[in-house]
Amino acid sequence: MDNRVETGGNALIDVPLRVTEKRDGAEVKMPLFRQPETADAKFAADARGSIAT
Repeated sequence: MDNRVETGGNALIDVPLRVTEKRDGAEVKMPLFRQPETADAKFAADARGSIAT
């Protein structure tokens, strides 16, 4: 279940998405890639915003 994401700068990034079966459902994993020009604070905010429990 891979995704292609547009970064806003007209660049496309292929993002792997993996679903693993678990006893009571499923676990979804998606890496968060940091672009070279992304500031520490912006990356940290993006990381916090992408975590769901």
